[in-house]
Amino acid sequence: MSRPKKITLNAINITVHPHTPAHYSKLWSALFGLRRYVAIGRDQGLMIGAIEPLDAKKPETGYMGLLFRFTIIDKNKGWFDLVSGEEADSDTIKREVKIPDNLRPNLSTFHYRFFPKGHRLVIESKNDNGDNLGAAAVEKMITHLATDPKISRAFENIDATMEQSEERINDILTRKVLKRLKITVKRPNPDDDSDDDEREVLGELLEEKVRTKTIELSALTGQSIKPNKRTKRFARVASSNGKVQAIEETSDGKRVPVSSKSHPRTDQFSYSEKQQTRTDAFLEAARKFVTDITKKNAAEAGHEPPVI
Repeated sequence: MSRPKKITLNAINITVHPHTPAHYSKLWSALFGLRRYVAIGRDQGLMIGAIEPLDAKKPETGYMGLLFRFTIIDKNKGWFDLVSGEEADSDTIKREVKIPDNLRPNLSTFHYRFFPKGHRLVIESKNDNGDNLGAAAVEKMITHLATDPKISRAFENIDATMEQSEERINDILTRKVLKRLKITVKRPNPDDDSDDDEREVLGELLEEKVRTKTIELSALTGQSIKPNKRTKRFARVASSNGKVQAIEETSDGKRVPVSSKSHPRTDQFSYSEKQQTRTDAFLEAARKFVTDITKKNAAEAGHEPPVI
């Protein structure tokens, strides 16, 4: 009897103005249309590899597809000969190494589902083959693609932020000895499901006419920071729209940096290949994940969650 397969999910909050499902749909389609990869490490590339509308007649309903991660080979770097145990000479490299410019090795594929109404991108952070893809890498890819002139001329104020664990943020705020605290918040979108905290922070940023706001706190000598209600509000909003960084002092006097960016919000699901395909299982789990994210906000705001 085959064991259930496990897949792990992360989510990216994408914001753009104007804030309509149709505009988000056009943005995602335009990002795919670049057909560009982004270097996410020393030798790794990531790109939006495939796209398919969930409803061809209503693209604002959303998209599904695949992210492609592969190895980038720098042909100008040295090559090592395992037989001779020495660096390969230029003649050997020219004669033996024949890799077409359009091919990349070590391909891994990861499902995604994009929700224009909830403006979240859900990704497989660990697929059923055991391959890993960090939410930070996907955030970096989107951020870099958004700087392309074809995108920046057509879309205003694009931001991508990985959804971070609110539990870990609360853990940061309640460290026993907190010496420094830095909270960065980017302007949230005025969603129907925005809660009171997001509306409060959005109103503050709009009043000051700023796109990003940072709060920095330093503890008094011999004291620990005790965040007040306003600071906690900014930190909670930062889980979807920014980041929380801090320095805590351990019991042995060491000062250790901590960051919410190290703790993405995660969901995990299992499925049986006899009952569901990997794609169908992922799409179902992605919908539940985004519903869980937006439902909490909607409940706190006092109304029904949106249909995503």
